[in-house]
Amino acid sequence: MKNHLLLLGIDNYTKHLKLNSCVKDCKDIRDILVDKYGFLTDNLNELFDGDATNLRIQEKFREYIKSLTDVDNLVIYYSGHGGYDKTSEKGYWIPYDSDPSNFTTWIANDIILSYIKQIKAKHIFLISDSCFSRSILITEPTKSIISDDKDYDFYPSRWGLTSGAEECIDGEPGANTYFGEVILNILKTNNNDLRVSSLIDKVKKQFESNRFQKPQGYPLNDPKHRGGELIFKVSTDLNGESESLKGYKDFLTILKFYKRNANFKEVDRYENKSLKIGYQIYITNACVYTQTHKNPVRHSSAFRARSTIVY
Repeated sequence: MKNHLLLLGIDNYTKHLKLNSCVKDCKDIRDILVDKYGFLTDNLNELFDGDATNLRIQEKFREYIKSLTDVDNLVIYYSGHGGYDKTSEKGYWIPYDSDPSNFTTWIANDIILSYIKQIKAKHIFLISDSCFSRSILITEPTKSIISDDKDYDFYPSRWGLTSGAEECIDGEPGANTYFGEVILNILKTNNNDLRVSSLIDKVKKQFESNRFQKPQGYPLNDPKHRGGELIFKVSTDLNGESESLKGYKDFLTILKFYKRNANFKEVDRYENKSLKIGYQIYITNACVYTQTHKNPVRHSSAFRARSTIVY
């Protein structure tokens, strides 16, 4: 099962009030999903600021309609302005190039739902951090047909989480929104498989005493929702540890061939999966051994590394 991620974040509006934290929220969500939950950068699409135009956002949805199948999951994270038209009683996303006086340049929630209904993915989870985003949800949760926890991943699902019913609060410059911060903290501190409904419940609990913002989460108004749930699965290596550098076992093996009786100790390591770079440093006696790599992959047979020995 492949996990796909679509990130839409807009701070630097030209015709609307500028925001502070939307792009940062998206990037931080991306990093935790890649680092801890096995999302691959190859299955990642990002549209930030000037790239997040009405046309390009809709083009991405159309691409997913053509490319995704029932062996794929899709997480969508939108962070930006939202709008509401009292005449039509519709909520909207506000793209980068939208005109405040022309609602036809906005993206209506029912358009977003229409695209999602045509995507053939197994699970879709939409997170919308914008004002007036609640109307993208159905008013009552659907009746579940699940009888066992292990079956949640088996049945298709369409879930949504919104940051509030009406007004939502931006973050300070250089900081996350509180909504984004809450999601990030839940994902960072979680050590077990996490169902979408559990994530939603944890987010809502953090806002119980907040009078100004009330996140909402339910299944989307989509007939493909059959009571299942996307499960965020903590990635582990063969030793049961959180996923880290993909080539470190190979490198240590190579070093032991080089000096069979040496006792190697790892003294430092770093990896940024989003940039696909990293390094490791081992030490034994008076020698320091380092490995740097680019584009680490998940299978050691395809791992490409360059090692150097420094005396």
